[in-house]
Amino acid sequence: MSTVPHDQLMAECAYKMRVLDPGFAGRIVIDAGEFLYDPILGWVEEDGTLYFSDHGPQKDPANWVPYQGHGTIHRLTRAGTRSRLFEPGAVPGMPYLIRRAPAEFGDWGGDIFFPGQAKGGREGALSGHRLYRVNEDRPEPETFVDIPHAGTTGGGTPGAMMIGGFGRKGTAHEGTYLCQTMMNCVIYQITPDRRCTPLFILEEVFGKPVMPYFVFYAPPVWGPELAGKLLLGGMPDVSFEVDDPGHNVLSYYVIDGDKIDTEPAARRDIGWAMAEVAPPEFGPYGGHTFLFDFGATNFMHVSKAKPGPLPYDSKILRVDPDGNTHVFADGLQGGWNELRFDRDRMYISCLRRSFSTGEYHEADGSLYEIRATDPR
Repeated sequence: MSTVPHDQLMAECAYKMRVLDPGFAGRIVIDAGEFLYDPILGWVEEDGTLYFSDHGPQKDPANWVPYQGHGTIHRLTRAGTRSRLFEPGAVPGMPYLIRRAPAEFGDWGGDIFFPGQAKGGREGALSGHRLYRVNEDRPEPETFVDIPHAGTTGGGTPGAMMIGGFGRKGTAHEGTYLCQTMMNCVIYQITPDRRCTPLFILEEVFGKPVMPYFVFYAPPVWGPELAGKLLLGGMPDVSFEVDDPGHNVLSYYVIDGDKIDTEPAARRDIGWAMAEVAPPEFGPYGGHTFLFDFGATNFMHVSKAKPGPLPYDSKILRVDPDGNTHVFADGLQGGWNELRFDRDRMYISCLRRSFSTGEYHEADGSLYEIRATDPR
């Protein structure tokens, strides 16, 4: 049942995004108060269809059941037609961080994979996790593999699972799926024959816990020494049981096959792990890199916030080919933001407060766009 009046919700989530560059225009695609809770962007297909997941709602949005599953996967076409793959609550926890498997992932190429809880509720977030699989012709999620316990950090429990995604073709991890669990600080490797094994138990690699927020291939903006390499972005000496470390800066380590260089190659804001390169159609900025400065709100580790609107201090940054950083747009609320490109269009997600903690169940998510008015 909603506890925030609709007028108050809309005032707290009002659209205030400003695009600072001429030749671009911003607008609301899906406003807060409609049907989005915690949108997490996936990818854009060749035909312009955007795939994204949402942590909410439950099957009956008006009545929260603490241990029931929630969330679904949405598709949005270039023309604005929306559909979802399955009913909310099809898995015990929620679908998120969705990726489509490449052909190198054997018989499962083309299917959609996502991490999720083995049981519902906040307790489920801090216990065992699974990798789920969806075939769009039969869109009922199935368990692909359960993530095994490993290490001693967090009791060895594979809770708070994130993803690195599928290994790139031509690399040591081709044909595998990489994921990491923040509770026990382990990076796992999953193969098409449904085997999941610890690739790195980070307390053993580093001699201390390193909470693994990101595993990703560095885009060109990371410079010639790191571009294309597989990086671990984590926070040393941090346990999942402690409060928010209070900042968004991570240490980044190079993963080379079955080894990690324990000396950090960089220390950067988390937005740099999510950088996206604009396509040629994005006006004069094709080939430029875009990323978020999340501002003061850090919901990567904890997700509680005081009542009232979140600060409007999240920004979209543009990094030009010379490495200079510019503010491209501001006036966004933090919590968690992502961006994806479709030709002349940039999609922007706003998660705001977290549905998945069981503490906030308003439809405060939204989707915006910035479009080049003079595409190349």
